[in-house]
Parts: sequence; structure tokens; C-alpha cells
Amino acid sequence: MRGAATVLTTADGLRLSVGPELFVELAQLLTLMDLVIAGDALVAQQRIKPHQLVDSPGCGAGPAREAAVLVRERVESPMETRVRLLVLWAGFPEPEVNLAIGKGAGSYRLDLCWPELRLAVEYDGQQHRTDMDQWDSDIRRRESLQRSGWTIVTLVARDVYRRPAAALDRIFAAWMACGGARFVMSDDWRPHFGGERAA
Repeated sequence: MRGAATVLTTADGLRLSVGPELFVELAQLLTLMDLVIAGDALVAQQRIKPHQLVDSPGCGAGPAREAAVLVRERVESPMETRVRLLVLWAGFPEPEVNLAIGKGAGSYRLDLCWPELRLAVEYDGQQHRTDMDQWDSDIRRRESLQRSGWTIVTLVARDVYRRPAAALDRIFAAWMACGGARFVMSDDWRPHFGGERAA
């Protein structure tokens, strides 16, 4: 898998590919969505830019280029990537990622948002329910945002894995209620997420 130009790092005596070399190697193994998830993580952890992910030659360079254009900075979790790709492939305009709202101790980051519409999509993982401090913080944060005129659509794992069409309908309804321009949603997300299944 490694080309002659691959840079290797050693850890505990093991040779490891990092950064662009790793991304191009993964492109031979992963689906497009999983490769974008990996790219978002590499950009966040190794402080590189998305376009640098394709600086390495190799057999996976073509798929790597396709995925790299979808990689974004400031992504904090794989599920944020999945939700972002869901809305993008459905035809929504590109949302901003982890936009900071407010200043100081009263600031919040929104997973995905369209600030001109004051519309946000938030993903709540299991820890949002099981960590009482996190849950309390989430509730107060959303109440504050709603008082400021924001509309928040909250998704959980079941929305993404089992009922993506219904999740998109909820986001689209909020989009229209917030004054977003009408558009026909695409089915381009379906090959990546599958169809609706029973909850």
C-alpha cells in the first residue's frame, strides 16, 4: 500500500503511516463516508488542512481526493460528520461547523448551523443523557439559544442510523419555517445511509 514517498513514524517499534499517507492508504479500504470521518479526525488531531490530505501519492489517491473535498476543520465527532454529510447529500447548503455563539462563559458551539437563518442541527450522543451535568448544560444552552431566536433540531443515533429520511424531513420543515429558500431534496444520501427502517 505504501508508495516510495510515504513518510513513516515509529511508535513502540512499529512503523506507522500518519497524515496524508494514512489518509491515502485508508482510501483503499473505507467507504466514502468513513473516509471523510477519518479525514475530519486527522485534520482535527494533526492540525493539517483538508487539502493537505491528498499531498501523498498512492493507489488510493483518486478516492482520497473525492473524500478530501468533503473534509472540514473543527469537526469534533464522527457523528457530526455523518449528520453533515446527510444534509449535504440531501441538497441543503453547506452548514457551518461548530460555530461559536456568544462570548466568554456564555458562549456555545453549534454542531451544524445556518447562522443567517438562526437554524442549528445538534447531535446528542449517549453521554448527553447519561451525564447529568452534560444534560443540564445542554438544556440550559438550548433554552438560551431559543430565547435568542434560534431554532434547534436535535438528532440522536436512531435518527441517523434508522430513520434518516424522517430526520431530513424534520430539518427541512425547520429550514422552511426559518425562511430558508425552498429546494427539492436529493436522494443522493440514500446509498450512504440506506432507506427508512422501523425504529
